[in-house]
Amino acid sequence: MSSNLIRWGGLAAMLAGALFVAADLLSLSISPKFPSSASLTSEPYAIQSVLKLAAAVLLLLGFFGLHARQAEAAGSLGTAGFLAAFSGTALAVGSFWATAFFAPAMAASDPAGFDALNGPPGRLASAFVVTMAAFVLGWMLFGVAAWRARVYPRAAALLLILGSPLALGTLMVVGFPTGVFFSAAMAWLGYTLWSEKGAPVGQPARVS
Repeated sequence: MSSNLIRWGGLAAMLAGALFVAADLLSLSISPKFPSSASLTSEPYAIQSVLKLAAAVLLLLGFFGLHARQAEAAGSLGTAGFLAAFSGTALAVGSFWATAFFAPAMAASDPAGFDALNGPPGRLASAFVVTMAAFVLGWMLFGVAAWRARVYPRAAALLLILGSPLALGTLMVVGFPTGVFFSAAMAWLGYTLWSEKGAPVGQPARVS
């Protein structure tokens, strides 16, 4: 992958982090609760759910650059983290699409029936658990690899490690913006990558 494409990947990751932060902050206008017909049909939710979907797509694209920049230095641990986090993020894109468009439509058409579900049923619930587990564990593993590789600022890698499990709050509860830590880490990593010029792929950058 060329250095220019890698830098553009950094821009995509930085924008993804910024959109995630905006979505998390917007969720403050929604009272914290598990998804309900009232929360899923509100205007703030309509905006922030689309922002999350756009951010997840950008993150999926930018992740190639984030990984390529440290691939050699991160070794097999970095590759394992990339594969796990990429899989989790790809699944999350589908989940965000469903929560942005499908779930609100169901909630609007039958509010009482939707609220009576008390969460996703059967296989759908299992699918969400797998998605969240792959997303969180994958990004934590990638953060550990980044910490060890020292290509990105170690503080950003640490924020990613700590912020990944906290992102579960944002994924599971409407109006609970704990994902802002993960989002800030992603914006930081993306900015670091985007701001580099002519850095060789996979070699440690001079960052603190």
